[in-house]
Parts: sequence; structure tokens; C-alpha cells
Amino acid sequence: MNSHKQDMHRIRAMAASMFGRPQLVLRLCAFAVMLCTVGTVVLMLHIPLGSVDMEMGEAGTVEIVGSGRRVIIPGEAIVQFRSLASGERVGLQAALLPGVAEPRGDRTENQLYWKDRNRLAAMLAVGPVEVSAGNAHLVATARPRSLSDLTLGFWISLVAGAVAALVGLWVWVLRPRTWAPVMFALSGTGLFVGCATIAVNISAGLGLSGTTDQALLIANYAAGMVCAGTLVALFARFPLPLVQTGWLWALAIMGTAVSIDVAFDCLPYAVDVAIVACVAETIAIVALLSLQAWCLRKDPENRAALMPIAIGTGISGLLFCVLTLAGQLNAGRPLVSPDMSAPLLLLIYLGLGVAIMRAKLFALGRWALSMLLSACAIILLLVVDAILLATVTQQRDLAFFISAVVGATVYLPAREWLLRRAERLRDGQTRDLLQFAGDMALAPTAQAASDAWRAAIAAMFDPLEANPVNFARNNPEILEGGSALYFPSPITGAALLLRFPGGGTRMFGPPDLETALRFGGLVRRLTEARDSYMRGVSEERSRIARDLHDDVSARLLTSLHRTDAQEIHADVRGAMADIRTIVIGLSGAPQSLHALLANLRHETQTRLEAAAIALDWPLTPAGDETYPLDYASYRHILSIVRECVSNIIRHSAASTARIWIDRVDDALIVEITDNGCGMSTPATHGNGLTNASRRAASVGGSFEIASRAGDTAARLAIPLPPRP
Repeated sequence: MNSHKQDMHRIRAMAASMFGRPQLVLRLCAFAVMLCTVGTVVLMLHIPLGSVDMEMGEAGTVEIVGSGRRVIIPGEAIVQFRSLASGERVGLQAALLPGVAEPRGDRTENQLYWKDRNRLAAMLAVGPVEVSAGNAHLVATARPRSLSDLTLGFWISLVAGAVAALVGLWVWVLRPRTWAPVMFALSGTGLFVGCATIAVNISAGLGLSGTTDQALLIANYAAGMVCAGTLVALFARFPLPLVQTGWLWALAIMGTAVSIDVAFDCLPYAVDVAIVACVAETIAIVALLSLQAWCLRKDPENRAALMPIAIGTGISGLLFCVLTLAGQLNAGRPLVSPDMSAPLLLLIYLGLGVAIMRAKLFALGRWALSMLLSACAIILLLVVDAILLATVTQQRDLAFFISAVVGATVYLPAREWLLRRAERLRDGQTRDLLQFAGDMALAPTAQAASDAWRAAIAAMFDPLEANPVNFARNNPEILEGGSALYFPSPITGAALLLRFPGGGTRMFGPPDLETALRFGGLVRRLTEARDSYMRGVSEERSRIARDLHDDVSARLLTSLHRTDAQEIHADVRGAMADIRTIVIGLSGAPQSLHALLANLRHETQTRLEAAAIALDWPLTPAGDETYPLDYASYRHILSIVRECVSNIIRHSAASTARIWIDRVDDALIVEITDNGCGMSTPATHGNGLTNASRRAASVGGSFEIASRAGDTAARLAIPLPPRP
């Protein structure tokens, strides 16, 4: 028991893992469809091709064609078949000849008919068979069938069914646990079986045995019941649940009963009952679609998405009933051949395919289309191979090689073009995102930012609805199964709930979520850059104002109270020097250490000479270095040296000042001494020297001053960039 449970658990785990990789499952489904398609072709090739063919004529007649003659006889006439090898005879009603119609008697009559069909196929396999139709006598022979003998109707029916199955399985693989995709896949599979069986039944001719034909008939009508019944179930519960599931189970039981009736002839006229049931289900499909459209009349988005389905299903269903099924009642002739009616049913799946591309049905991602195309490419390669075998060469290896060459020369360049086009579209989208993000981040007002955000949303997603919401979520998120996207503003804090992108033609998917995340990230980074820039502008303005106030304004204000012209000139020169320093800072360009010291030496020399103080400033290697200085270091070195020189001029009564420049361990050392009277105590330091200490500390340096009788020494240390 435990082993059985473990096996079941392992099987469920394998199934879950498989459905976690829809590409693999779709390829397996495409391979299964391909195998069934090839199997149908192989079955057809194993049925001998008779030289005499039959088809339904006008006004209940039957046309028999063979040996260059066309014989028309009443449908109720008996056609006699006699083996020229054994003399065995079989008689069949003209209306029930292979490819014309199915038997519609009771169980005994139908069984007798199938036995006669087996005898006829066996007679034809042995040798020529004489066909007596009225007064005409034809000779039917059989030969092996080749691909070139397969009719256009056979291929159209088979390919239409395969495409329907692929579309249905494609949808189911991507949404395996949802009601609508499951019903859709069952319907497509039923259509495939129906198309394959009708293709063989119509095209096989006299060589088809009764047993095989009976099995094909049962499979055909059972597939028809599945196809129509599952479509009824689909539209009964989708998009809106209009019918209780109990009624759908009753429909399934009825379809099963009709199929059993056809298989075992439980009731007379079982085929007519099956036809009537298919017609009734088709009418129910159209009625349910109309009812769905009526119920969605106040929901224009869903109603617009339902229109391709309604148009395709309604037209194809009604045409199929009128042109094919209705004519078969009472053994009538259909207006079109059953094998040529498959494209009518395929319209249903084309309509659903259009709706899927609009993504209103099952919320499929666009990436799924590439998976379906890859599966179709495999089938297309096989079709090209089959056509080459039938028309150009009988060598299978050569035909496959030519098919591969054609695929390489046509498909690969087209694929490369599509990839490049997709890359260009992605590059264009990236440029658009950057533009939209810039418009929003650099908007001058909050209202302009909000308008730019809505314009970006319209350009990126084109949603039918964009409504404000109050969700407490920080990141974009796909909601409501893909029909909505929660999109918070990267700036204002507001949020919008977007519904039905692409003007209502698709659903939100992972690419849309990635676009929203990228857009939000770009806006936030641009906003941070803008704020950082504005902070820098504000700080620069504050610095300029401070420097103008502390240096230039203070000097000019002092000069207003002076009476000595020489002192006034010195103040003005100092103010001009301060303005020049501010202008240098505004340029933003780093200043070299050599240029700073050269300018400072010239300025100090001028100031001290005006005060009759000698300057001893020897040239040192450190003063010749061209290290770049940021403005803060440049400004602070300049201000501190100026403050020290000002103190020497004002308070020291010195005759000589000495300035020594050195570099020690990646730090600039400036030592300033004088031979003046010195300072009494550190407590007497004024605001200038206190500010000098603060300036040095702000750039990671230090400023110290020592004084004794006879001299004063100040030492400034400012870190410099390491030597390259």
C-alpha cells in the first residue's frame, strides 16, 4: 500500500514538474499530433486504391466513375459486384456505397451491410471486380496507394484538424487547471479526430473494409459529440457562468448515450439521431454566445473580446449545419463534401485564436505564440517533405534534405530578421522609457509630474482604464489574473489601477511588470540625481553667500571706517583677492597646489611689503608640485594663510615673517612664523584663528598656533591626494 502511494505521489510530482515547463509539454503535444497525423496518412496508404469511385449526385442519385465512364443511377438501385477471380457476388444499395452515405437501418441491417463491405474489400484485394450499375458494366481494380493519390480534400481536412488540435492544446498547456482552456482543448482534439476519420472515410473508396469503416464512423460521431458538447460547456460557463454544472453533466451523459447508440445500433436511425444532436449542440453554442454577449452589454471590454469568438463560431457553426449536416438527414446530399467542410469548423478556432491574441480569454502571454509557431514549424517541415516525396522524388533522404535546406534558407533568415526587429523595438522602448522618466522626474510642479506619469502610462500600456486606488503596496503588481496592473507613482505616492492594456487587446504579463519596474527605477534614480543637483546648487549658493559675507563684505565694511588711504587700499586689494578666489571656485575646475602657492606667495609678498615687513618664503620641492586640489581644500588653505598674515600685520609688530612649505606623509605642511611680540595666552585668540581651526578640521586637517616672547609660530596640516 505504501509503495502504491509513493508511486502515485511520484507520478503527481512528475506531472507538476512537467506542467511547470509548458514549452516541453507543448512540444510533446505537437509531437503527439504529428504522430496521429502521420498515422492517419499511413492508414490511408495501406488502403488499396480502387479504379472505380462513387459520390452522391443530384436529386438523390449516385454517380459511379471509372474506366473513363460516368454512370448515374438512382440512390435506391442495387449495385452488383462480382469477383472475376472467384465469381463471388455482393450487392449494395447505391446510396450506401463507400464514400456516399452511412447505413441507417436497424442493428441487423447494419451488421449485414458491414459484412458485405468486408467481403467487397476482400474481393477487390484478390483481383478485378465487375461492377454492374443498371445497364452499365465497369471493371474495378485495386493498386497500392501512394502519397500523390491522396486528394486535396483529404489534406485539407487532416491539416485543419491538426491545426485545431494544436491551438486547443496550446491553450490548455498554458492554463491546465482552468475550465475554459480544458474545454477548448477537448473540443480541438475532438475536431482533429473527426477531421481525420472523415478524411479517410470519404477518400478511401472500395478498398476500405467494413470493419475499418464502422470504427471510423463511430469515432467520427463520438468526436463530433465531444467537439460540439465541450464548446457548449465552454460558452455555458465562460466568460460568465450562465449554466449550472449539473446541466453540463447531463449534456455529457446525453452525448455518451448518442455515441453508444451509434456504436452498437441500440436504436434505429442512430446516425440521424447523432446528426440531430450535433445540430442541436451547434444551435446551443450560437444561443449561448448570443446570451453571453447580451449579459456583457454593459461591459464593452469583455464584449469586444467576445466578438471574434461569436463571429467565427456563429458563422462556421451555421454554415456547417446548413451545408453539411442538414443535407445528410433523410440520406440527402450535402451542399459541400464533408472533407471540405473542415475549414468551416476551423473558423471557430481561428476566432478563438484572434481572441487569444487579444488575450481576453485565457490570459496567455505573448511568448506562448512562439512556442506554437515552433510546433507548427515541425509539422510544416514534414508537410514539405511529404509534398516532395509525392511530386519530386521518391528518395526519402533526398526529400528530407531538400526540406531542411528550404527551411534553413527561408526560416532562418526570417527568424534572424524577426530577432533584429525585436531588438530594435526593445531599444526603442528603452529610449522611450528614459524620455518618459525624464519628463516625470524633471517636471517643475507636482501637477506636471502627475500629467507626465499619466502620459507615460498611456504610451507604455494604453490601458482602457486607469483609476486611482489606495492600496498600501510599494511596487507594481499584476492583479485579477492579468487583466489589471497596480502601478504606484515613483514620486507622488499616488497609485493607479490599470486595466486591459493595448486598448483592450491583451492582458498584462511579465514584460509589462518588468517595464513598470524599470520605469519606476529610472524615475527614482533621476529624481535622486535631480535632488542631489539641487542640494549641490543650494550648498554652492550658501557657500558663495558665506564667503561674500565673511570675507568681502567684512573687508569692505572695515574699509568704510578707515581714514588711512593705504589701509583702505589694502582692504580693497584683499576684497578683490577674495572675489577672485570665489570666481575660481565657481569654475568648478580643480586648482593645482603649485598655482595656489604661487598666487598666495605673490599676494603675501605684496601685503607684507605694504606693512614694511620682510618675507622669507624659500622655494621648496613641495611648492612646485602640481597636485589637484578640490575647491574646499583650496579655499581653506588660502583663507587660513591670509588670516595668519593679517594677524602678523595687525598685532605682531614684527619685522620679518617666514613661511615654510613641506609635504610629509601625503599632507601639506605650512609653517608661518614671525619675530614679533608674540601672544599672551591662547584664550586671547580671536574669531579669525578659531575659524582657521574649524576650516582645517572640515577637510581632515589641523591648525595649531604657539607663541612665546619674541616670536609666534602657526602650523597648518592639510591632507593631499597620494602621489601617483
